[in-house]
Amino acid sequence: NIKKLSADLLGTHLELTGNMKNLDNPSKLFLDAKIVNSSAEYEDVLRLLPTLDLPQFKNFRLSNFNTTFKGEPLNFRVVGNANVDSGKIKFDTYLNLEQKEMAYNAKLTTANLDVSPIINSHTLLNGKIKIKGKGTDPANLKTKFDIYLHNSLFGNGIIDSVHIKANSLANIIDINLNGEINKSISKLSGKLDFSDRKNPSYDFNGTLKKLNLQPFTQNEELKSSLNFNFSVAM
Repeated sequence: NIKKLSADLLGTHLELTGNMKNLDNPSKLFLDAKIVNSSAEYEDVLRLLPTLDLPQFKNFRLSNFNTTFKGEPLNFRVVGNANVDSGKIKFDTYLNLEQKEMAYNAKLTTANLDVSPIINSHTLLNGKIKIKGKGTDPANLKTKFDIYLHNSLFGNGIIDSVHIKANSLANIIDINLNGEINKSISKLSGKLDFSDRKNPSYDFNGTLKKLNLQPFTQNEELKSSLNFNFSVAM
């Protein structure tokens, strides 16, 4: 048992408690750990691992980090939350690597999340992401994916709402999107077909209404309100 472990290194602070069971049987090793009131700076990782060619994410910091880990090394659940600068994240992830086809069930909620240190573009993300399923190969992939963003910013895009749903089964991935970005209304539906691995195909139909090119191009001469339907296939 670990009643309390507290560690500080550079700008990182860690507080951990927990216990391990079945140490005499590694295949059934069970971990029950909790991290509370902790913080971490990505720059500390770069300092500690200077020989690795890691991406440079400046000013990326987690604070008020709290999480629990319960399960075996290949079959576990992780639940937690943290502040990312002025934004917040909550997550709940289940992963089972013991099965022939990996099983997973993950949920992520964001509030005023700015990931500009990672993607070099201003963001303010509010929404939820869910993914549940089995497998990673399109041939046996059985997964449902759902992402919903609202009252968000992404670069020059003001996202009133965007909802994307995807379902995959036996080489086919069905995708549906409904959204309103910069007052432009968009709808998209279609599928990706991986039945022929060497020549995957796709078939999409969509509608755009009130599309204004100015916010995307930053060119005042391109103010517009375009309406059109489109279809792409291969």
